[in-house]
Amino acid sequence: MSTLSFNDRIWKNRKRSLQSVVKDFAARSEVMRVRGVSDSEYENRWLIEFSVKTLVRPPGQAVRLEGPVVTGIRYHREFLAAAPVPWEIVTVLEPGWIFHPNVHPASGGLCLGHPMPGISMEQILHTVWAALVFNMRLVNTVDWQGLNSDAAQYVREHSTQFPLTRRGLLERSDLTSPERTS
Repeated sequence: MSTLSFNDRIWKNRKRSLQSVVKDFAARSEVMRVRGVSDSEYENRWLIEFSVKTLVRPPGQAVRLEGPVVTGIRYHREFLAAAPVPWEIVTVLEPGWIFHPNVHPASGGLCLGHPMPGISMEQILHTVWAALVFNMRLVNTVDWQGLNSDAAQYVREHSTQFPLTRRGLLERSDLTSPERTS
């Protein structure tokens, strides 16, 4: 007889699945690299680097592109039963001064919209990529709904620049159209 409760077994299986998905994506993606993993009893965390440049605006300077982008992704056991706080799953750690309508300027928390309980790691990774390259089907530029109204205004005023790439997270470079940025 197992000493693990039903919920513990579900969480243990989910953790294995999460780890497998991240490993699989890193193996299949030319633009994603896992830099670190932390596995605790109630939470998994990943330090993931995306080989892409995204918008930054250091104080007193113009908006520019910088990269690669390093993110911290956390998945807590509670996410299985309760909807996570949208900006507490992913944090943009590098580059500094990220300039994005859906990223909190002080904390770097990236709002993932309205995630449901049990959100999949596949959805998290694809959403992070879409946000970083400014896929306009995902990026919310409504001032009062975002975390950075200045960035929202900038993106609206420069909408022809986006997305920064049409390349998907798992697309090979030889199968995609030329990049707009290096």
